[in-house]
Amino acid sequence: MIRKFLLCLLCFCLLAVSACSSPASPAQETPAPDEGAQSASPGASAAPTPTVPAPTDAFDPTLVSDALMQTEDFSLQLMQNLRTAYTDRNTLFSPLAFNVSMAALYAAAEGDTEEELRLLMGYQTEPADAVQTLSYLISTVDSAHFTLGNSLHLTRRVGFSESFLDNVTTPLRITTYSQDYADQATFQALNACAELLTDGRVSTILSSTAAADTLYLLSAFTLSASFDLPFDPANTVRASFESPTGLTVTDMMVGDFTLGYAEDEYMQMVSLPLNGGGMEMRLILPREGGEQAFDEAFPQYADTWLAPETPAAQSVHLSLPAFTVNSGESYRDILTTMGLSTALRAQTVDFTGMLSDSLVLPTPLNDVFSVASLTISEGGVNVAEAGTPVAAEPSEESVELTFDRPFLLAVTDTQTGALLAMGWINTVSEIK
Repeated sequence: MIRKFLLCLLCFCLLAVSACSSPASPAQETPAPDEGAQSASPGASAAPTPTVPAPTDAFDPTLVSDALMQTEDFSLQLMQNLRTAYTDRNTLFSPLAFNVSMAALYAAAEGDTEEELRLLMGYQTEPADAVQTLSYLISTVDSAHFTLGNSLHLTRRVGFSESFLDNVTTPLRITTYSQDYADQATFQALNACAELLTDGRVSTILSSTAAADTLYLLSAFTLSASFDLPFDPANTVRASFESPTGLTVTDMMVGDFTLGYAEDEYMQMVSLPLNGGGMEMRLILPREGGEQAFDEAFPQYADTWLAPETPAAQSVHLSLPAFTVNSGESYRDILTTMGLSTALRAQTVDFTGMLSDSLVLPTPLNDVFSVASLTISEGGVNVAEAGTPVAAEPSEESVELTFDRPFLLAVTDTQTGALLAMGWINTVSEIK
């Protein structure tokens, strides 16, 4: 309750800050790359990213508070399911981007499909309210440091309706691709999007498709953030990381900092400020030998660990691996275990709200992908060089914190409290 009250206060403040936003013309539907342009930029001919109009005085800020809490609740459930399914590999997604992309499906769904998405995502509002609220939220947090890269891919034989483009995908900043998906065109278009968004680190998310009427969703984001307290590359050493499949020798960044720090019987957590305090990276390490207890505690305590309030300052001797984590994963099976089924079958799906009136065909959701790439280095996240290292001596009261085994990574927008990125790091490898 305290957290919800704080979020409501925050949202009232955001209303005042956003009053200077200016409207822009809606984006147009963008054709996907053709068969010969697999490596070309799928966004080269895309319309400019629209600016969401400033909310009116009647806009209810409590909806934003509810959206933030709903986004976190679903994302923590998704993370728990991903950790259970992917016990020996990394996971990475954007809670904000994923909820935005699923909100588009929710806005298009009718009947049992709409109810299924409502239950799956925990929506407390009607589709139009969900779109309005998330549109307002992303207009507040989107910046040069965090960009949504969501896209919907639909066969031109069915086609998107103009009202769906104007009222849903444009305000939610979702790029739409519509073409004659035949032979290799579908997966080439999807792969081209993934390759562009990850600078080539993820080039294949789909190798083939047999679906005649395709509907694919990509939940994607790009993030670039500098550590306010960068590591000194001269202090980086070679050290071991204990992954589920064995020991890996990797670069371990080492430094002494005064950072937000918290601990309990299940975990130790440190908070690293990014971009002048505009973002925050939380790193949560299960207690050594207490991994099972951490797993059991995660559903109950994870929202507390990720609460917006910055933990108390503490001198920390921090050791953190430098690594790259990529995501080009299909979440279809995970979402199925969480309750998604009606939307996946032609016999039961109803996405009438997104389909062209001229030809409405049963169009199930073929797959949902999470696409992203994060490189953690001495300077921050996806930054080329380290900033000026912090000269600090270890304190007698310093906490020794070494991330040499699987841990949780979460990046939060400080102003809104929105979760921008979340990953479970099971393995690390050298940055490439």
